[in-house]
Amino acid sequence: MTAIPDINGAAPEVGRARVRKEDHRLITGRTRWTDNIALPGLMHMAFLRSPTAHARIVGIDTSAAKEMPGVIAVFTGDDLDPSGEIGMPNAWPITPDQKTPRRPMLAQGTVNFAGEAVALVVARSAAEAEDALAEIDVDYDDLPVVLGLDNAVAEGAPLVHEDLGTNTSALWVFDSAEAGSGGDVQKAIDDSEVVVTRRFRQQRLVPAFMEPRSVVVDPTAPQLTMWSATQVPHILKTMVAMTLGLPEHQVRVIAPDVGGGFGGKLAVTPEECAAVVVAQKLGRPVKWTESRSETMVSAHHGRDQMQDITISATRDGTVTGLKVDLLADMGAYLGIVGGGVPVLGAFMFNAIYKIPAYRFSCTTVFTNTTLTDAYRGAGRPEATFAIERIMDELAVELGMDPMELREKNWIKHDEFPYTTVSTLTYDSGNYEAATAKAMQLFDYDGCAGNSVNVGNAATRSSSASASRRSPRCAGSHRRGCSARSTTERAAGSTRPSACCRPARSRWSRAPRRTGRATRRRGARSSPTSSAWASTTSRSCTATRSPRTRASTRTVRGRWPSAASPW
Repeated sequence: MTAIPDINGAAPEVGRARVRKEDHRLITGRTRWTDNIALPGLMHMAFLRSPTAHARIVGIDTSAAKEMPGVIAVFTGDDLDPSGEIGMPNAWPITPDQKTPRRPMLAQGTVNFAGEAVALVVARSAAEAEDALAEIDVDYDDLPVVLGLDNAVAEGAPLVHEDLGTNTSALWVFDSAEAGSGGDVQKAIDDSEVVVTRRFRQQRLVPAFMEPRSVVVDPTAPQLTMWSATQVPHILKTMVAMTLGLPEHQVRVIAPDVGGGFGGKLAVTPEECAAVVVAQKLGRPVKWTESRSETMVSAHHGRDQMQDITISATRDGTVTGLKVDLLADMGAYLGIVGGGVPVLGAFMFNAIYKIPAYRFSCTTVFTNTTLTDAYRGAGRPEATFAIERIMDELAVELGMDPMELREKNWIKHDEFPYTTVSTLTYDSGNYEAATAKAMQLFDYDGCAGNSVNVGNAATRSSSASASRRSPRCAGSHRRGCSARSTTERAAGSTRPSACCRPARSRWSRAPRRTGRATRRRGARSSPTSSAWASTTSRSCTATRSPRTRASTRTVRGRWPSAASPW
């Protein structure tokens, strides 16, 4: 909703019927997915993936696989790139000193996450290629595994990439005092009457698109043609040419019906580059279409952040400062824009609120897990969740209605255009009208049991404000509350503040599975394999919200209590 009138008198866009020209072809099955493409002499590729998260490759025996029916060739990393110089591109170094490890098409020397491709088979059919994978014998020598953000940055932690000498990729900071867009956040926190600090866990997730990733490469014409289930055909064309040293005008990329992406298909993948190299080596078209299991372990994941949020305010609810410290899990490598994804949220943590002082810092970290990259909003949903949760926590500490606190601090419709503390300019908006409409639609007054009229800025009595708790309030104090008033902090008090912690979620956490293989003949990763589960189980956090959970500690997503260290 906007406070700016429509001067052209056009009908509102929301609710208008739109004629879609592509629907008939899609719903009648006349689509052309990449996997539907069949070319004369087409061969099929399949990838053998590491069953362990971190190991040195002692040896790879492909002799038995080469003798399998229908097999045309078997390749290892040294076969595709003997010089060891080809690496997948990272197009967004967020700092000049960012550390960016080389990601090969097929693992060379070591594997760094469960699901990393180690070898590939080319055969006359996809089934024959899959069968031959079981005959490849890989000898792994296990290395220490780095899992969890706190563990990765701990002193003396094992290293994902020994040659880098650290698990930290980069540190990116925005400070409103330095930028001239706001005050000093530490001074605001020190001078405030109320300070609330929380840790929020943004769990790792997998973009589960309808059509798995797929690529077809035809090298038989003067211009190499690639069909790919990609969201970024133009970027893919440029990056494949640059990565493999090909003239860009001799590379053509076609994106047919993609079958969903959600950010999961904006990468330039090792499989795409490997398909080009293999097709050129054999002089025949090749196709690769991944399985659902491969999607889960080798396509890039999303999010996976630890957010430490501190908000300061006066006792009447006026926000005075916001401090954000992020640890962002990059996985074992950097994706094409992976390092920059959490930084995008830097400009959104202030959201719709007038915050006079703000500081954002983000440390990107390597772990022995599948790499992360853009997914559904790329950094912004994580920021939105964090600021709205911390506003709820602040409302509980102050004994205010959450909507009353928001109204007190949001940008009013007559203040637009408005430049935020993070330097973005918002051109228009009417949060009063939009919120009033939303509250009316879901009967906020009836649900809360008190009269609240945000649209008319009606105020409630102080007794009503004090008597009603946030819906998350469990009604009893719990140990570990990090919200304390200025008086309590000055006195060194360790007693719980007025903030009431939410009770433990009723959702259960699946038991953690562990396991590792050191030498496995033809082992492949899948969502049910113990090694895969051991590298991903830490990101599966039981939560009241489907995506994240606030916690003073992150182990098993449980609140501390007097009886248990968990």
